[in-house]
Amino acid sequence: MVHDALFLGAGYTAGFFAEQWNKKLGFASIYGTSRRGEVPLGIVPVVFDGQQPIVNFRRVFSRVSHILVSIPPSAVGDPVLRLHHNDLSALPVLQWVGY
Repeated sequence: MVHDALFLGAGYTAGFFAEQWNKKLGFASIYGTSRRGEVPLGIVPVVFDGQQPIVNFRRVFSRVSHILVSIPPSAVGDPVLRLHHNDLSALPVLQWVGY
């Protein structure tokens, strides 16, 4: 099965890692979140403002095996864990998460 990658917070670091990961692991798709959907070239944009959950998270990311989180916590905590803890736990092929 071919897997996907997800960068929660797709800035400069995500662009670098996406290129390196794709060379080594050969993902089918690499998704990345940003507040306005602006992500480095080669990354599929996903809008995530940290206030509202990503719609259809489990369906859209069902093939994600690797996740890199680079969204800093706010005064109310980590927006990814606050909004998607259960979704992350339910991803069927998740192998690795980095923060």
